Amino acid sequence: MPKIAYLIIRELIARLLDEEKREKLITGLIIGIATIFLFLTFIYYIITSPISVLLKVTGAEIDSEISQILQDFKNENHIKDDAIYEGRDIPLFFQFDTRWANHSYAGTTIKIAGCGPTSLAMVVVGLTGDTSVTPLTMADFSTSRGWADSRYGSSWELMTTGAREFGLNAEQVSTSADSIVENLSQGKVMIVSTCYKGYNTPTGVSTGYFTNGGHFIVLTGLTEDGRVKVNDSWSEKKSNETFTPEFISNEIKGAWAYSYDDLEIEESEEI
Repeated sequence: MPKIAYLIIRELIARLLDEEKREKLITGLIIGIATIFLFLTFIYYIITSPISVLLKVTGAEIDSEISQILQDFKNENHIKDDAIYEGRDIPLFFQFDTRWANHSYAGTTIKIAGCGPTSLAMVVVGLTGDTSVTPLTMADFSTSRGWADSRYGSSWELMTTGAREFGLNAEQVSTSADSIVENLSQGKVMIVSTCYKGYNTPTGVSTGYFTNGGHFIVLTGLTEDGRVKVNDSWSEKKSNETFTPEFISNEIKGAWAYSYDDLEIEESEEI
């Protein structure tokens, strides 16, 4: 074995000393490296975009149903770099927005455990108009007050005491369907704590529709036919759905209602 290694090394040295052979060796190495790189790139493309590869190979066109399935998948899993304001009184922020997804929170990141500060940031921006508030700044605020919890994500104290520090009127309210309708009908915005499947909520047993563990979402209002509109920081798809108050009530174990009084006092002119 040592003799073979010696012969290989000697041959390489000889090639490097010979200008013509050296050029051929370098060219061969470059071609080899480029070939390996292109092969690995192709493998990565197949793994990450199998459907696109299949369609290109077969020459098939994607139909509307498949297109919708792919869009639903993107809505559920792809990164969002912009909050959604259009058509919403309360902006929709996503935990996995790359501007803050990997920011430290509650022993992990906003992406994993930041539904609490993300939900409250939506409410504060929507009610006060203060766009300097983001899930990142809210997460840091929650952490500074000791409300970031590595076991549960966010303390419920964030939803009351924390909200009041941003000038909101905040109170914990009943999780009943009647309470949801009453508060939203008054123009208030709500945050609710949803439960995993099988959890015994105050009004029933959760289906786990919004979470596999625990999750905060925002209730932004009612439709004309009395269904509840939501902002879910983990799902654009669910944020575009509406639900009956009874369904929401069945999924939650905590609820908070918010309003904001813009106390701008205008000085009256002296007569």
